[in-house]
Amino acid sequence: MTYTITVQNNGPGDAVGLTLTAALPSAAQATYVGADGNPTKVGDTLTWQGLSLVNGGSFSYDVEVT
Repeated sequence: MTYTITVQNNGPGDAVGLTLTAALPSAAQATYVGADGNPTKVGDTLTWQGLSLVNGGSFSYDVEVT
């Protein structure tokens, strides 16, 4: 199964130095396979650091679990 996480910057300016965290299903429910953007995984949490997003921009990361 693939989850898609989408982040959008609605302004008014560019965003720099962002940290995105996402909670995974517990290990009893699903096994983490991988994700776009090379996040750090600690327990059931993924973390992407040092992100930037221009005003009006967006990005998406796919996270795969089985």
